[in-house]
Amino acid sequence: MLAEDSLATAVALEPLLNLENRSTMGTIFAFIIILVTITTIGKIVSDWQSRMPPLDQRPQIGPGTLQELRESMDDLSNRLTLIEEERDFYKQLLDSPRRGTELPPPGSP
Repeated sequence: MLAEDSLATAVALEPLLNLENRSTMGTIFAFIIILVTITTIGKIVSDWQSRMPPLDQRPQIGPGTLQELRESMDDLSNRLTLIEEERDFYKQLLDSPRRGTELPPPGSP
């Protein structure tokens, strides 16, 4: 029985191992590469998940902290807008042929 299985396996693998049939070999090689890639990604993800602390042990952020973060982001956004307006003003001032007072100050409509 074992000899028949080995013979059947050898007969089934003969076309795959034939060097003249390169497209089949390329397909098998691509399959092996994809299989190794998927396995590697799975190991990386499982290792990453095992290093992460459980949800109940992660630091909790309270609603007050979130509100402070929102306010800080709004403040930074406002500052950035002012800096961009000043940049555009000085860029226009440098690009103008006459450096007179015809340009409006930054922040004015």
